[in-house]
Amino acid sequence: MVRHYALPLEPDLMVISYGSNDPRVVPVATDELLAVDDTWVGALRFEMLEFRTYRLLRRLVFTLRNPLAVDPDDATAERLTVRAVPVDDYRQNLIDTVLTAQAAGVRTILMSVCTRFDFYVATINKVSDWTNSPILNVGPLFKERREALVDGTLHPEKVDHYRSIYGRQVLRRQPQYYVTNDGCHPNWVGHTLIAEEMLPLVREALGTPLETELNPGGSP
Repeated sequence: MVRHYALPLEPDLMVISYGSNDPRVVPVATDELLAVDDTWVGALRFEMLEFRTYRLLRRLVFTLRNPLAVDPDDATAERLTVRAVPVDDYRQNLIDTVLTAQAAGVRTILMSVCTRFDFYVATINKVSDWTNSPILNVGPLFKERREALVDGTLHPEKVDHYRSIYGRQVLRRQPQYYVTNDGCHPNWVGHTLIAEEMLPLVREALGTPLETELNPGGSP
């Protein structure tokens, strides 16, 4: 993926936000699903997706029954203990991604946004050390900034926007809505916090002095 999509763009720096879905508990591991894509079954599935009737029927089936839900009476329910990507594969995939970029002379920064399970997060941190890649852990950042957001001392105009949407009562029960719409994907406030923390890392990686203004889309 890096060689095919990223390196042809000749980037100076890559921010790798990696693997938030990999720790999910799923019926079938991701590598098994991808292997099916190379068979006639996968080819047929892709062809069927071209038909609107098939897509509507598929959506209806998934609406009526969640294939990831655990049925307590199902003897095969224990299959749902499989990780989408086992942590060892997760680690190696990330290392390969970073080293491929670095071998092409591209500087790398890692970012963990909503990666679940501490041992997956710990893996990202270790890869950051091994590959000398700075890392931004967004989860702790959001927790550190939450009090200032609630008090209205940090980005009050953006906070007021979400208070007008959710109401103060909902935000008191679900304070994560200050920074994310769904517990994972950052909203306007969340992206602002990320940008503020990311900018010094980018400047340092590129060797750009803090007092130098960056020109988006151009050269520093």
